[in-house]
Amino acid sequence: MTLTTIAALDTSRRNRRYFELAYRVAEDSLHHKYKVGAVVVKGNRVLATAVNIVKTHTEQYKYQKLNLDRVARPSPNLHAEMRAVLRCEHTFSGDLAGASIYVVNIRVKTKTLGTSKPCPLCALKINSCSIIPYYLETTNGP
Repeated sequence: MTLTTIAALDTSRRNRRYFELAYRVAEDSLHHKYKVGAVVVKGNRVLATAVNIVKTHTEQYKYQKLNLDRVARPSPNLHAEMRAVLRCEHTFSGDLAGASIYVVNIRVKTKTLGTSKPCPLCALKINSCSIIPYYLETTNGP
């Protein structure tokens, strides 16, 4: 599955456009195994983009333990979704309700798209901000 496959997805033109943007953002990731890109959109305005950079689960749980809700510079060790949402909260201190987040996962080894489902902490943060999540799901497995 490639960017061309995203264009063929049975989804709205708007959703395809933001999935394609998330794909392009994911390509900038430095992660050695999975490149994940996240794009937060409200209305027709892109509020934030983010990528994963390094292995992240340890940092995610440290974040949860410290309960750092507002940080000026999200750690590069957080998941792409978390980094994008925190960037929005810092930059646009307004209400994120009704915003959408688009997430794409590229497998580095095979250069194919993988399913991107949020970890429990990212899902909690996205839900607490009333953001509507869109995760690219494939039939190729995780």
